[in-house]
Amino acid sequence: MPPLRRLFLVLAAALVITSLLANLAFVVSTSNSRALDGVEGEMLFEAARIRQRLPLYVDPAVGAYDYGPVPSRYYVLYLPIWASIVSLIPAPAAALTARLLNSCLWFGLLIALILVAQKRLFTQAAAAAAFVAGTYTLTIFTATARPDAAGIALSGMAAARSVRMGRVDVWSGGLFALGACVKPNLIGLAVGMFAVDLWRRRWQVYPGVLGALGVLTVVLGVLQLSTHGSWLQHLLLGTAQPLNGRLWIEQVLGRGQMMGGFVLLALLAGLSMSRERSQEATMALGGLVSSLSWALLCAAKIGSASNYWIEPCVAAVLLLGRAPVALLAERWGAVGAGLVLAQALWSGVGSTRSCWEWWQRLPGQQRALQAARSGVDQSAIVLADEPGLEVMLDGRLIATPFQMTHLVRAGRYPVARWEEDVSHREIQRAVLSDDLLERPLDQVDVAHDRFPPAMRHRLRELFRLRAVEGGYYIYERRPGDRES
Repeated sequence: MPPLRRLFLVLAAALVITSLLANLAFVVSTSNSRALDGVEGEMLFEAARIRQRLPLYVDPAVGAYDYGPVPSRYYVLYLPIWASIVSLIPAPAAALTARLLNSCLWFGLLIALILVAQKRLFTQAAAAAAFVAGTYTLTIFTATARPDAAGIALSGMAAARSVRMGRVDVWSGGLFALGACVKPNLIGLAVGMFAVDLWRRRWQVYPGVLGALGVLTVVLGVLQLSTHGSWLQHLLLGTAQPLNGRLWIEQVLGRGQMMGGFVLLALLAGLSMSRERSQEATMALGGLVSSLSWALLCAAKIGSASNYWIEPCVAAVLLLGRAPVALLAERWGAVGAGLVLAQALWSGVGSTRSCWEWWQRLPGQQRALQAARSGVDQSAIVLADEPGLEVMLDGRLIATPFQMTHLVRAGRYPVARWEEDVSHREIQRAVLSDDLLERPLDQVDVAHDRFPPAMRHRLRELFRLRAVEGGYYIYERRPGDRES
């Protein structure tokens, strides 16, 4: 190997290993201390209701009054498979156990993809898996109590089996369907591999289709009967936010810098191998093209984040275990190695820096959450703009602001009911992760705001800023305010 190419690849490997170690340290050191994110809060709240044998599918117009005079109004975010699993864990250990379990599933899947790679491409597959495992913007979604890691573990196993067999069999089809039931947006790998199987084998794809239909029939049938059809309304209203062109540009540019070059290299490798009629590479390439297309489409949806890139990154690792990167060949070796180094440098520095910044913010966040509870009765409620914060502070939800805000904007939820709920005297404090109340009311950011203008106006009437700590804004109830 020419010296320049070797130097580039050695430097890239060092950067990838450094980023991987930083991410592993981040996962281990913060799993029991990180604040819950919004989806984690919703999952743990749903799990708590299942554990306590309380109704899960409650009409938000009525509300759940199991926690006192202030109701909980929420939409069940996904199908309650993951929440049901988490409900089996004792409440004090639920968040930590779910985070550690998901971390094991995520890193275990990447290790499995290395082990099923072709022997001659073992090192390439290991490098690809290490890059993905060391990407912070994926770790913050897979090393959590969210269902992302559990869902991609199922879909990833189905994809690896399909590539190895050269077809989607009944077991792969069932795993693809189960993965989508755990996390409904995980459909990219399945669509691509079913499409390749259909193109190559025409109507002999029925085993995989039957496997998928069998799982969907059982899961959705049970939900339909047990919830009288409420599951579908909750799923659609909880996840079907509108598209936003500005957000799409932000997402594609931001996430593309971290993972775009890596996915592009895998795509070029797959296209090169497809010309050689490699069945395994063609199947993996179909999964990558479809999952990448789906991720790019979903990038425009308000509420999308880098977790939509989990599928194409898994597909890229799987493909790089079947197809060599042509840009590293003799003719283009130095250029290809330079591109690999550039991607490793950009992503590695960004990921390592993000992990370090998290460690620096953590003590301040912990102090802020303690301050939010200090000086008020245990029965008092602390409002927050993220479900994760409310679950940590109150053990319950008042509402899910992200979903409710967009339903208010669409005219599908009355903002007056929400204003009435937050006006109860039991709500003594508010903790916001954004300076929402301090901005002028005319500066509305549709893509990112957690409260509509009317709610922000009401919250400003009810609360005043008490402290800023760890990136959180802590508000206290104004004395003598009127209760609606």
